[in-house]
Amino acid sequence: MFRIIFLITMILSQIFASSLTKLYQLEGIDAVEVELEKQLQDKTYWQESLKDKDLTLGYYEKEPLIVLINKEKKTLKLFDLATSAKEPLFEHEVITVLMGDKQKEGDLKTPIGVYDLLKRFVPQDQFYGQIAYALSYPNTFDKQQKKTGYGIWIHGHPLNNKPRYTQNTEGCVVMTNDKLELFDEDVKGKKAIAIIDEAQTPKVLSEDISALLAEIFKWRSSWKYSNLDRYLSFYHEDFRRFDGANLEEFKRMKRAIFSRNEDKKIIFKDISISPYPDEKYDSMYLLRYYQVYETKNHQFKGNKEIFLTFKDGKMKILVEN
Repeated sequence: MFRIIFLITMILSQIFASSLTKLYQLEGIDAVEVELEKQLQDKTYWQESLKDKDLTLGYYEKEPLIVLINKEKKTLKLFDLATSAKEPLFEHEVITVLMGDKQKEGDLKTPIGVYDLLKRFVPQDQFYGQIAYALSYPNTFDKQQKKTGYGIWIHGHPLNNKPRYTQNTEGCVVMTNDKLELFDEDVKGKKAIAIIDEAQTPKVLSEDISALLAEIFKWRSSWKYSNLDRYLSFYHEDFRRFDGANLEEFKRMKRAIFSRNEDKKIIFKDISISPYPDEKYDSMYLLRYYQVYETKNHQFKGNKEIFLTFKDGKMKILVEN
């Protein structure tokens, strides 16, 4: 049975390649590019491409470590996506203090969201244990939501014989020092992303990721070919750009830019899609990628991040950085 499926796949691939060759012969490379763009905007293409991938924790073209922190259950789980998205490398009880999302400095709450483990360091004060990892709170979405505070770490218990933590961690995530050593052995020197949720990490469905990827490339195509109305349809009414521009201000700027109808080169590489827990918006994701953007008058190469909702098969961008 497998051999038959394999042969059918190979035949279809050859037919598609042959049709592209014929298209190139008759209409040139631009026509081939348009046809390939259509493929990337087709959910069935992504369903076929991702059918053997475990997308339980999201979609990652580079495979970071994923740290799942559950505030209600008081657990931290570490996953290596190169081996398994279902079986953790490490699991341990943690302390995260008060329930609810962090809103302001001093509210003693651990934030809910997606954060990078930015920096591994040895705390100057032994009160925080022998090792700490700084999280990237507040991220761009937090800032646009006017959330404040800083210094959210994953760290250990006091080394200087002072009483261990019981409740008040001032928003940090705390585990016992022996387990922190084991955690550090797995994480040290590697890219790691923390997903912190109140009760349950958002459930990721393979079908949703396929549909979302198709939406992402529809958005890119409308951008590339200066289809303004289609492009703006991907933005949420609550949209804020990284600099604070609201949707109406953003629309005015884009109308001026799209009116030039410039030829554009837009490439997305190293795409990652993480489920994003949030109290206000349902079905949120954090999209990150490396972008190459080139026109006659402007060039940009660098990392981008998009906070978005995905409901009823439609992507809506909340925050863009």
